[in-house]
Parts: sequence; C-alpha cells; structure tokens
Amino acid sequence: MKNIAYTLMFFFVVHARAEPNSESLQHYAEQFNKHALMEYDYQFHLSKINYAAIINILVDINKLKQPLKFDIHGHTGSFCRLDGDVQLPTDFKPEQAADLVCGASLEYQIAIGHTYAQLMADMVKSLVPKAQVDVVSYGSEVPRAAYPTLKPKNSEELKAWNQIAAQNNRVELVIVP
Repeated sequence: MKNIAYTLMFFFVVHARAEPNSESLQHYAEQFNKHALMEYDYQFHLSKINYAAIINILVDINKLKQPLKFDIHGHTGSFCRLDGDVQLPTDFKPEQAADLVCGASLEYQIAIGHTYAQLMADMVKSLVPKAQVDVVSYGSEVPRAAYPTLKPKNSEELKAWNQIAAQNNRVELVIVP
C-alpha cells in the first residue's frame, strides 16, 4: 500500500497522507502539493501557500460519495530559548548556555499539539461535515527529524536546533476512505 504525502501550513507544518492509495485521493494530494508549498527560515516566515485553493480542495473532498475519516495528530517541536524569554534568540553567546531551555514539559507540549490539531480538525469539520474526525496529540514524543545529542553552544548550533524543531512542529492529517 503506497502512501500519498504532501505538506501544507496551518499554524504548524501539516504533513498529510491518504491511506490506502486511491486515484481520487491521489488527485487531491497532487492539488495540495501544488497549492501548499511552504518555506520557513530561522524566524519561521511562511510563504507560498494558497489558502483559497486549500479550502476549495476540502470542499471538493466533501463532494466525494465515499465516507472518509480524518485522523489528525498534533506534534510540537522542542524549541530552544533563553530562560524567561518567549522569543527565540537571534544572537546567542556561549556564556548564555546555562540559561538555554530546550523544549517544555510533556503535558504542556501535548496541550499545545492538541490545540493546533483541533484547529485543523475544526477547519476540516466545517468543510467536510460528513467525515469522521479524530484528534490526538503526541507533544514532542514523535519527532520527524532528530535533534543533536547536546544542547547548542553557539548561534549556529542554536539556529540548526530550532530549524529541526520547526520541522517537528506539525500537524499530521491522515485521510482514510
């Protein structure tokens, strides 16, 4: 069974796949791919997304006669920031390493992951009301990209760490016929 994977942005990166492969769902996967390209940089500026097209894709999915189920999984990245700061540091000095905090409690990350997964679920439910939608949050427990084994010691390592965290900060959407 081949999965169809594509990405789009909805507050988080959304990684979606259709299981099992079907011609009609493959068409929607290609459409998401075309309209939901996403790029991010260190400060997570997002671009190249056509929300109107994504909404239209979900409206088209709603027209399918087959019943669908959407499993929506929330995941959070373990971003590094200086203790007490909310913003990600742009300039980091080695002497600040003791004040660096990477990640948050699992309970907090699960709550955040659930919040963003629920936002996606609400969007899907509003546009595909006949679909069954289930939401689960995994917090930071299932990263897509591995973190370095040691905490960052300089600005370049911090930037690399937070770029990995951005990749892991996602909502996964599984469409099941």
